Amino acid sequence: MNKSNKLSIVMLGVLLLAACTPGAINATKPAGPDVTAPLVTGTVTYLQRSALPPTAVIEVQLQDVSKMDAPAEVISMQTIEAQDKQVPFRYILKYDPTKIDPSHRYAVRATIKDGDKLLFTSTQAYPVITNGAPTRDVEIVVEPVVSSVPATDSVVTGTVTYLQRSALPPTAVIEVQLQDVSRVGAPAVVMSTQTIEAQGKQVPFPYELKYDPAQIDARNTYAVRATIKDGGKLLFTSTTHIPVITNGAPTSNVEIIVEPVASSGATSQSVITGTVTYRNRSALPPTAVIEVTLADVSLADAPAKVISTQRIEAGGKQPPFPYELAYDPAQIDPKNTYSVSARITVGNELLFISDTMIPVLTRGAPMTDVPINVVAMSR
Repeated sequence: MNKSNKLSIVMLGVLLLAACTPGAINATKPAGPDVTAPLVTGTVTYLQRSALPPTAVIEVQLQDVSKMDAPAEVISMQTIEAQDKQVPFRYILKYDPTKIDPSHRYAVRATIKDGDKLLFTSTQAYPVITNGAPTRDVEIVVEPVVSSVPATDSVVTGTVTYLQRSALPPTAVIEVQLQDVSRVGAPAVVMSTQTIEAQGKQVPFPYELKYDPAQIDARNTYAVRATIKDGGKLLFTSTTHIPVITNGAPTSNVEIIVEPVASSGATSQSVITGTVTYRNRSALPPTAVIEVTLADVSLADAPAKVISTQRIEAGGKQPPFPYELAYDPAQIDPKNTYSVSARITVGNELLFISDTMIPVLTRGAPMTDVPINVVAMSR
């Protein structure tokens, strides 16, 4: 056998050996996703037949949603630039498996924005990772923040949400108001109102409050507030004024976080609900205590008979403070007069007190959404 034939046989042997080596065939194929890697994958899409602007940005988050009374903890986040592409957008969220607690609940959510304008947002939780939830091919359907007025009109936009991990009943109604809160010692002037029916959807709820710019005084203070009710029962309310429009305050993407009106276990027929507030532009110290009282004030020459009392610790929060006064309907005499009152103290010092009678319960007086305006004590 000549040298040339020997060389050919050697080369053939090398090729056969390479072909039989484990992984040699797949080595030429492009690497696919590692299905065992700690990832959550899926798509973000929407059902509307509308195109995104090329400057749109999709943000997807993996969140720990286990804590009932605290904001969701962001575990992982991915930002995707549309760049003229359209839905669906593929996302891949990496996470550290050592940070995953099997007893916790995790979910993904998504938003689509163009600059500062919120275009789409997810309105429900999409469970992942624990409790048998998937980690692959999780589709997030986002819903539009619909503009109902022309772009030339003046609007305040944003979302209403809460931090508790509880579902709203489908009959819940969200009410958002734009208010002029400039006048100290007087009720806020409502500039615009929007009512949103939940219809089975969950927070966040996008809102859009139209207003007439000719009615806006640059020297005044404006704010948005929101409530969530089910029938006559107040479920959630905003507890702080959220400034908008004037004095450098925003008009878009204004988030209103409402807080629960804690139920004492009584039915809606045996509670008085409302808020305690004041018009002074001063902050309460975190040690302040708000005390609300329901009393029978029928006897003109005798002390009022206390029916129910609620004590609320400020804890750093500011007015309005939602209250709920439970009472026994069997103790209520329809011929008598009942009233609610409130006071705010720090230690032994009285800071604010209600100075007018606020009738409730009988003779056509209200039971729900009863505002108590307290006034500052002179010092």
